[in-house]
Amino acid sequence: MQRLNVDQSVDLVLDDMPESIQCRVFDVRGAVSRLAYDEALPPKAVGLLVRGSGGYVLFDEFGAAVGLRVAVRASPPYLDVALTDGVEAPERRGNERVKFITRARIILPGDGERPEEWSYSIDLSETGALLRDHPAFADHSRFGLELMFGNDPQPIAAEVEVVRRTQDAVGVRFDEISPEDAGRLAGYLMGIRHQRHATSRR
Repeated sequence: MQRLNVDQSVDLVLDDMPESIQCRVFDVRGAVSRLAYDEALPPKAVGLLVRGSGGYVLFDEFGAAVGLRVAVRASPPYLDVALTDGVEAPERRGNERVKFITRARIILPGDGERPEEWSYSIDLSETGALLRDHPAFADHSRFGLELMFGNDPQPIAAEVEVVRRTQDAVGVRFDEISPEDAGRLAGYLMGIRHQRHATSRR
């Protein structure tokens, strides 16, 4: 899963506040990071942060939006955030698909001598994807898939199974995906959702 870096610029979005708080990462110790905020905190944010609040840290990584689920608490003059897996967060429900087009490399069984086959995602969730149809899908119901996000040189890899077919697309379920890649995928999807939500409110 993605981690924060010292001096990195991030936006903090609390669960009960639509406005984001611009911050800079001051210190990182394992899964806990200390943030310095750029401007005075809104009064509502102060109340939430004294008690502790859930939220998201948003940033760009390799040209793609990333959102990490965090627990936040005030530690004047800083904010302490602890990265959480977010499995129980509503955003991790498998039926919340994101319309997002990205390259997807198809890895067929015995693919060593074959030329590379590529498709594109139409939408994505933490549990599956809708892919633009490709001739390779006609004879295979299970195959490997590598999803590319932004300029990230490391794709998100999964073993997938076709669960539905339409005239020009196939729906696949992620049957096997490493915990690390599952976390990276969730982070990218959270970032995309929150970025679009913030844009729609402007």
